[in-house]
Amino acid sequence: MSRRLSWLARIGGDAAVTRWSWLLTAPFAVTVMGSYISARGPRDWPTCFSVAVVVHLVMGIALLIAWLTFLRPGRRRSRPAVALAFFGALGGSRPLLFDALLAAQGLPTDSRPLGTRLLINVTAVVIALSLIAITVDSVHRHDAVMRRLRTARAALVERRRSDEEYLAGLARRCADDLSARIDAALTSIDPTTMDREGGARLLRGISEDIVRPMSHALFDDVTPAPEPVVEVPTLTWRDRRRGVLQAVRPVSLTVPVLLYTAVILSFLVTGYGARETVLQVIGVLVTCVVGNAVVARVTTPIAVPVRRVASMAAGYSVVAVATAAVFWLILGGNGFPPAFVVPGIAFYPFAAMATCLIVAANEQRASEEKQLADALGEQSRDAAEVHARVIAARRRLAHVLHSSVQGELVATALAMRGGPGVGVVAVGDLIGRVLREVGEDRPHEAGSGADAEQQITELIGMWSAAVPVTTEIDPRVWSLLSGNPVRLDHAVDVVSEGFTNAIRHGTGGALQLRMTVDPRTSVICIGIRSPGRVAPDRGAGLGLASLSSRVGTTELVEEPESVLLSVRLD
Repeated sequence: MSRRLSWLARIGGDAAVTRWSWLLTAPFAVTVMGSYISARGPRDWPTCFSVAVVVHLVMGIALLIAWLTFLRPGRRRSRPAVALAFFGALGGSRPLLFDALLAAQGLPTDSRPLGTRLLINVTAVVIALSLIAITVDSVHRHDAVMRRLRTARAALVERRRSDEEYLAGLARRCADDLSARIDAALTSIDPTTMDREGGARLLRGISEDIVRPMSHALFDDVTPAPEPVVEVPTLTWRDRRRGVLQAVRPVSLTVPVLLYTAVILSFLVTGYGARETVLQVIGVLVTCVVGNAVVARVTTPIAVPVRRVASMAAGYSVVAVATAAVFWLILGGNGFPPAFVVPGIAFYPFAAMATCLIVAANEQRASEEKQLADALGEQSRDAAEVHARVIAARRRLAHVLHSSVQGELVATALAMRGGPGVGVVAVGDLIGRVLREVGEDRPHEAGSGADAEQQITELIGMWSAAVPVTTEIDPRVWSLLSGNPVRLDHAVDVVSEGFTNAIRHGTGGALQLRMTVDPRTSVICIGIRSPGRVAPDRGAGLGLASLSSRVGTTELVEEPESVLLSVRLD
C-alpha cells in the first residue's frame, strides 16, 4: 500500500471515530466555531455558548451512532470514503443546527450566506476529524507494538527462568518417575519371603521391564520444554507519555501549513477579493516556513519532554498570530475580523502539534518494531538452544539409565544368584542408590580428579563378582585417561555399556576386556569380547547410538563363537 493510501486507510480505519474525535474538537466547537458572530453583545454570549454546547452534544451523539454502526472498530476493511462523507455531513449540519437553536431562543442567526458557512464548517470539520483519526491511529499502533514488545521481553525473561527450572528438575522428575514405577512393581512382592533367587529376578525385571523402556523413551523424547504463561502487560498513561511524548520534536510541517491554508482559504474566498486572498496565502506560506524554522531551532535542544512540547505549542501559536498580523497588514491595518482570525490562530497549533505527534508515534513504532523483531529472534534462538539442551539432558539421563543403572542391576542380579549373603536389604539399598544416582544425574565422578586406574579397576571388580572377566590393559592407558576427564568419562561409559550388552544379549561365559594405545596417535582402543552372536535383525541400539555420538569410532562385529565391541577413543 502506498503512503498516500495508507493515510487514507487510517482516516477510515478503527480510529475513524473515537472519544478523542469529540473531546479534542470540543474546545473549538464551543468557542471559535460557536457562531458568536451573530450575538448582539456580551449579554447574548452565555446563550450562544449554551447553543454551541448543545450542537456539540448532538455531534457527539452522531459520532457515537457511527462508532456503533458503519464506522465501528474491528471492521475487515477500511472505509475512508464513508468516513470523509460522514465528516462532511457533520460539518454541513452544524450551521443548520445553530440557526434552528438560535431562532428558537429568539436570537438572530449568522448573517453570512449559508453557502459560505457550509463551506467553512465542512472544511474545518473534515480536516480536524481526519487529523484526529490519523493521530489516534498512529498512537494506537504504537501502543500495540509497545505492548507486543513488552510481552516479548517478559516472555524472554520468563522463558529463560522456566527453562532453567525445567532443566534443573529434569533428573529429579526422572528419578521420581522411576521410583513410582519401581514402587508399583514392588506392591505384589512380600519382602519377608524373598530369597536370593527372588531378589535376582526382581532386579533383572526392574532392569528389563522398567529401566530399559524408560531409557528408550527418554532417548526418543523430543518434546520441547513447556511454554511459560506470560501476562500481557498493561500500558499506563505514564508508559505512553514516556514512549511517544519523549520523541515529539519539531518536524517538517508541510501538511499542517497546507491544511491551515485550506481552512483560512474558505474564509478568504467567501469574504474577500482575489488580491487579498493571493497575498494572504503567500504571506501564510512565508510566515509559516520562517516561523517553523525558528520554533525548531529554539525547541529542539530542550531535553525535558514536557517543556519541549509546551514550548512547541506556544511557538506554533505565535506563528499563527503572526499570520493573522500579516493579514491585518494586507488589509491596511483595519477591518480585522475576529470571525476569521480566531479560528485560524486556534487551528494551526492544533494541526502542527498533531503532525509532530503522528511523526513521533510512527518513528517510535518503527524503532520498537525493530526491537520486537530482535526480541522475537532472540526468543527463537533461545528456544532452539534450550530445545537442544533439553534433548541432550534427556539423552544423558537415558544413557545413565541404559548403561550405569542397568549395569548395576544386572551385575547385582548375577551376583545374587551366585553368592551368599545378599538379600532383600541389599536389594533395597541398591534401588535407593540407583534412584539417588538418577536424581543427582551423576553416574560417576570422573571429572572430580579421581584416579583412572582406580575407577576402571573398581568397575571391573563389580562385574567380576557377577561374571568372569579377563583383562589386558596397557599401562599407558592410565596416564592418558587421568589427564583427560572427558576421555575417562567415555572410557567408563564404554566398559559399562559393553559389559551390560554382553550380559543382556550374550549366551553366558567369561568376558574379555582389552585396552591398548596406538603409539602413533595415542588413540585408546577398547575391545570387549563376549560369547554369543549378533542378532540378524539387530540395529544400532540406544547404548551404541549414544556411544557413537560421543566417542570416535564404535563397531559391533561378530567373530567365531563371540561378539566383539570395538571402540576408539580419540
